[in-house]
Amino acid sequence: MFSDASKFHYATTAYLRFEYPNHSFQSRLLFCKSRVKPRKVGITIPQMELMALETATNAAINLQKELHIKISKVFFFSDSTCTLYWVLHKVSSHIGLKWAANRVSAIRHNLTKLAELDLCPELRYVPTKLNPADIATRGCSMAELQQSDLWNNGPAFLQSTEDQWPPSLETAPDDAKQFHGFAVDKYSEDVPNTSQASNTTEEVKQENIYHLELNNYRSIVPYSRTNSMSRLVTIMSYVLRFAHHIIRNRNNRFPENAHRFNSTTLKNYDEADKDQDGLTKRRITRTFIIKDHYADAEERLNLKPPPSFNPILEEDGLYHHKRPFSNSRYKTHTDAMKSPIIIIQKHRLAYLLVIESHLSLLHQGVKDVISDIQRTYWIEHLGSLVKKVRSKCVTCRTMHANPFHYPFSKILPSIRSDIVHPFAYVGLDYFGPIRYQSRDDNNKVWVLLVTCLVTRSIHLEVVPDNTTHSFILALKRYFGRRGVPKSILSDNAPTFKLGYSIMNTDLKTLINNSLTLTSFLEGRQIKIRFITPYSPWKGGIYERLVAIVKNMVFKVLRKITLPFLELESLLIETEGIINSRPITSNKIHLTDAEPIRPVDFLIPKVHLAIPESNKSLLDVITNGETEKLTRRLLESTAAVRDNLWNIFSEEYFIMLRESNIREKRYSKEKPIPGTTVLIVTDRVARYKWPIGVIQKLIESQDGAVRSVLVKVGKKIFEKSINQLIPLELPTEEDAPKDVPTPLATSEEKADDEEVTQSNVPETSEPTVHQQRTRPYLHRKAKDKKVTFGHEDSSDEEDVDFK
Repeated sequence: MFSDASKFHYATTAYLRFEYPNHSFQSRLLFCKSRVKPRKVGITIPQMELMALETATNAAINLQKELHIKISKVFFFSDSTCTLYWVLHKVSSHIGLKWAANRVSAIRHNLTKLAELDLCPELRYVPTKLNPADIATRGCSMAELQQSDLWNNGPAFLQSTEDQWPPSLETAPDDAKQFHGFAVDKYSEDVPNTSQASNTTEEVKQENIYHLELNNYRSIVPYSRTNSMSRLVTIMSYVLRFAHHIIRNRNNRFPENAHRFNSTTLKNYDEADKDQDGLTKRRITRTFIIKDHYADAEERLNLKPPPSFNPILEEDGLYHHKRPFSNSRYKTHTDAMKSPIIIIQKHRLAYLLVIESHLSLLHQGVKDVISDIQRTYWIEHLGSLVKKVRSKCVTCRTMHANPFHYPFSKILPSIRSDIVHPFAYVGLDYFGPIRYQSRDDNNKVWVLLVTCLVTRSIHLEVVPDNTTHSFILALKRYFGRRGVPKSILSDNAPTFKLGYSIMNTDLKTLINNSLTLTSFLEGRQIKIRFITPYSPWKGGIYERLVAIVKNMVFKVLRKITLPFLELESLLIETEGIINSRPITSNKIHLTDAEPIRPVDFLIPKVHLAIPESNKSLLDVITNGETEKLTRRLLESTAAVRDNLWNIFSEEYFIMLRESNIREKRYSKEKPIPGTTVLIVTDRVARYKWPIGVIQKLIESQDGAVRSVLVKVGKKIFEKSINQLIPLELPTEEDAPKDVPTPLATSEEKADDEEVTQSNVPETSEPTVHQQRTRPYLHRKAKDKKVTFGHEDSSDEEDVDFK
């Protein structure tokens, strides 16, 4: 009979062994049974081994009744020496052993029954690797079970005579350690000889129990399990309490052979336990951790307290450093300040102590933390360690860290440098509102600004309101006068996105056949490019022109409210003035070429101003020179346009200054998928900024990463990297396993579905709309809102249009 137990199961197997007349042997599997661990909490593996042995004795009695053959002897094998010791020796019924005593009593009762049947039951030890019941407890596949000779026939020693079997335990010593050595001596070379063990003195035993050799030292303190020193002290308090209770309970059961507390830590802990002093227990535990870190640092890091500190080993087992004012009698100079405890700087304990001080001071600065730590401890290069802790503190990074570095492009994209007809590539934006006089009351209008990305020409359209319908009508008026562009660059305003969607849907499906947009666009589809949400610097080419127009208009208006026609005339005059501004250098010598203006690409050499007198015009008409002038102008138009593009390509691009962007402070980390980031949100307190996780990097055509997809809650937004502050870098386990499905590009959004305003996380403060009171200033970028993201993203070329 073989029995064994594991963490969740226990089992027994029975083998029938035959002896033939030629003194050969054969064994076969006869019976097996496995059980699941009972639901009772606290059952240990030795207790389950005891239950397995009880099951084996019960099975032996039942097999003897059912088998109608003569059985000469029964052997019970177990790989648990403690179980065999319990059965062969009397177990007292002390508290905690009563359950084991009951099981032992049942096993002995079954053995007595078998002895009365002249079966001569014997208990023997078998190593785990030769125990077939171990297969039933740990499990195996059916193929392995069928091919296992150990399972089908039992261990190999069953084919031999009994003198080659494991020895009988009837003559084993009574001492538990000697009994274990006697049982496993044949199968383990690591067990010391029992005769030598009997000659070991009590002093050597105590030394082996309570002291470890330094070269074999292995710390039991889980320094890396937590970042809290208080939690580490709590963990080790449980460990010391467990060790103290084990020794105390053992001494209570066996007072004649009591163990002494040779360890200073356990001695002090025992005295504190008798006084029920919880604070002293934690202080003892903290001292134990510091002493342990000396041995752990010497074993793992080969480090000792720095000699430059002149370390002094005190009676408490800790190394101290004498400060220059150690003889001071000033009241505020405590003993801990005069003689602080030395902590090894490269050990993790130093890191935990700095974190503890940093948190206790509510995330104060470096000098405050250093001053606080040096009241009790002395650590080498403490300043760099404090800075390291502060740089990794999520709370400090939330309030003080810098965003990712944004790679501003210094090269113009192709749509800024291609030689194409004016307004082939355009950018547009709204500004306003502007009030005008009416009969009823003052009304408001908005202005749609369209600029050519190549020639910097602008076109202004007055829009009565901020609706999508008005936006589409303004685009129709613009297309009717300037032509249909190849692509449009704009921001992510809901009016724009919905207007583009409707416009491109009409172009694609041709559902409108009358006076609609498709009647004069001839089925051409416009490519729409959206900048990254809330990244106005990416639309700097039209944002700067918006600032120039507003500056001119509001300087004229001031507090005046004009009628609608006068306001519209003012805007058109502003358009003409801006289009007439030179974009190349003015003439210095008579031989220099004329400076190029944006309007020259539309109407070469035109003067957009009303002449003060119409006398010259009347002379031309009366003298019949109109036809001559017209023919001469037509003949020279082609040559003028070619010459204009030559000068533009030679002078304009050459005179463009290299972009000199003043970079702000930024983080040295690079954006990585899985990084936890803080999302910069204007007009919201920093401690209320939302937190997200980077899901995917979006690379531009030049390979640089300027925007990423960030997951906030259950939604994904596209954000520029300079609006993200890294908090925690990911590990291999934290990195997203599945890359989220990329969001639809801005062009696909405009083509295939209706673009709606994305849902925005709510803030705790309601949005309050107040009437504007401050004067209009130069506009460099669009005012940002409280919200921080849209659900749309673009796979188009992501560059800075400045």
